[in-house]
Amino acid sequence: MFAFSVSKEPQAVESLIDAAKNDKSPHLLPAGPHPLTSNSAERYPENVRLLLFMTLATNLYAACPLPQPAPAGTNPQVHIEQGRFQLALTELTGSDAHTAYLKSKAEAGLGDLEASLHSAEQALEQEPARAEYHVQVAAACGRLAAKASLMKQLGLARRAKKELDAALQLNPADIDGLYGNMLFYYAAPSFVGGDKAKAEAAAEAITKLNPARGHLAHAQLAKDRKDATAEEFFSRQSVEVDPKFYEARATFAAYLLESDRAAAEQNACEAVHLDPNRALAWVTLAEAAVADQCWDEMFQVLAAAKAAVPESYEPEYAAGVALVRLGMHYRWAVQFLEHYEGPNAATAKAKLAEAHGRIEAALASH
Repeated sequence: MFAFSVSKEPQAVESLIDAAKNDKSPHLLPAGPHPLTSNSAERYPENVRLLLFMTLATNLYAACPLPQPAPAGTNPQVHIEQGRFQLALTELTGSDAHTAYLKSKAEAGLGDLEASLHSAEQALEQEPARAEYHVQVAAACGRLAAKASLMKQLGLARRAKKELDAALQLNPADIDGLYGNMLFYYAAPSFVGGDKAKAEAAAEAITKLNPARGHLAHAQLAKDRKDATAEEFFSRQSVEVDPKFYEARATFAAYLLESDRAAAEQNACEAVHLDPNRALAWVTLAEAAVADQCWDEMFQVLAAAKAAVPESYEPEYAAGVALVRLGMHYRWAVQFLEHYEGPNAATAKAKLAEAHGRIEAALASH
């Protein structure tokens, strides 16, 4: 029986792939942590991770050669944009307003919503004339409201709207403020100010300021109202307006995953080429590999993603969830999910329990 190595030295990924391909017992629980998900930054020193990226990722798609991942650097704002939230937090050691603002964004990305609101409030208290700080308080309130009781939801929703109004009074062209207003108007009930027409108007206002982001905003509204035709149209428009806009390319790739996997993989590859240090496009590539049941490619994608974005567990999480949904290789799913830490922790826990249950049932039937 094949079991993932627990050696402290990096195992040759080619051997790992060969062993995985030859494995005939997908329902058995593996013996130890997967080398790509447990203490990866420690197991894979920088030179080894770069070598993995160079030797694996560049061969994923011959039509889309991938660049070497950029050095991590020490810019927490860039790391937050890339989704490298834990790395950003380690760099945010000051007590000034901007540091508190960035900490709030990183904490939100890690799912620590109470801490995110506290940090956002600290930033706003120090500099109440900054529109983006009002927007961040609103964002934290909005995310907390989604998980709160009905009574708390109303209070948080009203506070979010108050902060958004303050932000747009300070800067009517604040795109994040307009986007927050759009989300509020669409999701909130009418008795606290919800208005679908105003949501569309906010998206249109964004489009006038930044067409690519505006089309993405319209795509989000289409997704929320389950209008797949409009969602595809606006997602495609965003890419066409700005082909080098990573978020547009990666979002469009994720959308295409269900309807056109080849196009999804191509767009995800283009996104990885634009910025290999972000996780979203790697997630789509991992999900596509699982859907195609291409196990060697799945391991290649996960190895390359870990080399490029060592702090992110999102590609492994996506692969694990996809495997459970597919009903195959539950022990791989266990390894991918049991080390997950991030905003999808509840789903990861549920899918991990499901995988364990399927393994136990398989063992009991033999």
